[in-house]
Amino acid sequence: MSDKVSWDINDHIAIVSFNQVTIDADFIKDFHSKMDEMEKDDEVRVIVIKGAAGNIFFAGYDIGLMLHGENVDPSYLSGKTFEVQQLVNRIEHCPKPVIAVVDGYAAGGGYEMVLACDIVYASDKAMFGTPEVKIGLIPAAGGTIRLPRQAGKHRAMEMILTGRMYTAQQACTMGIVNQVFNQEELLEKALKTAKSIANNAPLAVRAAKASVVRSMTMLDKQYEVITVEENVKCLQSSDIKEGAQAFMENRKPQFKGK
Repeated sequence: MSDKVSWDINDHIAIVSFNQVTIDADFIKDFHSKMDEMEKDDEVRVIVIKGAAGNIFFAGYDIGLMLHGENVDPSYLSGKTFEVQQLVNRIEHCPKPVIAVVDGYAAGGGYEMVLACDIVYASDKAMFGTPEVKIGLIPAAGGTIRLPRQAGKHRAMEMILTGRMYTAQQACTMGIVNQVFNQEELLEKALKTAKSIANNAPLAVRAAKASVVRSMTMLDKQYEVITVEENVKCLQSSDIKEGAQAFMENRKPQFKGK
């Protein structure tokens, strides 16, 4: 099996690249394996996630895998939802700071991954959004929890319930993106910030991150359970099958609300 996730280190900074844009079982396994490596490596002080090459930073779960949810055991669907939640949680609870470098589309699970990072830099070509409702789902990997926390309830509701995509500058105004740069200088700017962090006392940096994250996530576990329950209802509906099929056929879905 070829690596789904790869990383290199330079000057105490690990740069992570994804070799596919969708989540599957192999990606989940490889992602956790690579996170284990970086967390245990004392030479790594900051992690920079570049995502995938091309126009998509990351897209989340493969739409085609959602076509048969209504005929699948609820416990299996719950397990799959928890798997993706834990994938994203791994970033937020990583002991080392994680910087997202977004140069392209960060939609669905990819956007939820961005929300879990500690700092987000984007190019002026990047786009962000939670389009799940357009195919009959909800942002179940932490989007309904982290987005209101970061952008406020009203902005979060607008983004989640409309499924619209937002520009990098709009996301910056909402407080989701730290800064927006042109494509040519994006990585350079992110690495400059990473280097500034890496030059600080490693134990103090980790302690500071842990303190911030813990203060914001103390109640997340109970909300994650609620999110899984609501997501399973969606996965068992006829709407998700219609939404996924319509997406793959590039047509407007005909939802029935059941």
